[in-house]
Amino acid sequence: MLCPKCGAQLSDSAVICRACGAMLPEQPVAPKAPYPPASQPAEPTASAQPAAPRTCTKCGAPLDDGVRFCTNCGAPAPEPSAPSDTTRSASAGPAQSVPPQQGAAGAPHTGAAAPFGPGICPRCGSRLAPGARFCTVCGMPAPEAPQGQGDWYAPAPGGGVSSPEIGPKHKPKKLLIGLLCAFIAGGIASLIFSFLTITLRANQNVTGLALTIFGTGVGQYIGEIMRIREGGFVAVGNDLKAVFISSPFPQAMQDIPYVGKILFGNSIFFYLGVVLAIVMHLFLNKSRTGLQLRSVGESPATADAAGINVSRYRYLGAIIGGGISAVGGMVYITTIAGCVWNHEGLSGVGWLAVALVIFCLWRPLSAIWGSVLFGALMILYLRLTIPFIPTQLYKILPYVVTLVVLIIVSLRKKREDQPPTSLGLNYFREDR
Repeated sequence: MLCPKCGAQLSDSAVICRACGAMLPEQPVAPKAPYPPASQPAEPTASAQPAAPRTCTKCGAPLDDGVRFCTNCGAPAPEPSAPSDTTRSASAGPAQSVPPQQGAAGAPHTGAAAPFGPGICPRCGSRLAPGARFCTVCGMPAPEAPQGQGDWYAPAPGGGVSSPEIGPKHKPKKLLIGLLCAFIAGGIASLIFSFLTITLRANQNVTGLALTIFGTGVGQYIGEIMRIREGGFVAVGNDLKAVFISSPFPQAMQDIPYVGKILFGNSIFFYLGVVLAIVMHLFLNKSRTGLQLRSVGESPATADAAGINVSRYRYLGAIIGGGISAVGGMVYITTIAGCVWNHEGLSGVGWLAVALVIFCLWRPLSAIWGSVLFGALMILYLRLTIPFIPTQLYKILPYVVTLVVLIIVSLRKKREDQPPTSLGLNYFREDR
């Protein structure tokens, strides 16, 4: 299908053009022919038999004709099998009805997922069917997933063992493991950066860009290894995914009219981020260690003369800050990217955090409302669609706002709005 405005090539189920953002006309959907009863006796014939209905190779859910991804788990759909030329003799008797697949809880599996409601895929613009967990065109998780709802797993094809559910007592353990692994990975990367820039005194800008490219390559390499090992698809299970995206508050608080969804319907990482911003504000402005850390960033020579170990503070600041940044990347992958591995998962969203720090003028408390503003600008193209404005222009709005703030701050020339004096500069003690 082609966009009537810009002529871009689109999928048959798209309702929004990803090139120009124009709304596409509604396409008529042909009714599906009903399946014949499974218990109906098959008549002997010499013609070819129709192909068997497709099922997902990961969760066993039935798949409709033409879909590319499973609507329940997001796994790529298998290729349709060719019709068989073998015939069944009349002595074989009537075809036996196939019992419905059993879920993890023992209930018959109907192929329908939790009632997410109809919507539009935020990645490819395809219309999502009611109950779909994933887009059948690009595999993107459906937006506005229900919070805290249990998930089921169908038996794997060929008599596989069902995946066990994660009980409530295991949820804190899974969260702590994810946080710890992300923090350690970010700390190791920051330790390499600190060694090169603090001990060896390499240029911080060049080293940072080089490590960014190196980290992206390592992530792509590890992701491809997992993808090949798993046969072309890597994703976190639905039960583990619910641990990361579910709200820590009870459903009654989330159902409060008007404010319940906004205040109590977010994942636990949202509230951890708010608490962390408040703690960092108090640490940098009220504690002795925080004030010494700020003095190292403003004037390392003065801090060194006062007896403060500049290298120690720089090492600890870089490693802890890198670990927290890595936790932010893990939260993005597990919540926004839907716990599904793809090359676009490492799409440079971390640069948005750098822009946010500049926008908030290096103030942790301002980062709270700044994050809300940046998030609203990032999803503006899903809520406010203007036909003649491309989607790409919506996505650069946070960076445009950051440039405007930099221009305003430069014109005002207020000392409290400026970045740390020694930001990005190496410290040479012999020059003191």
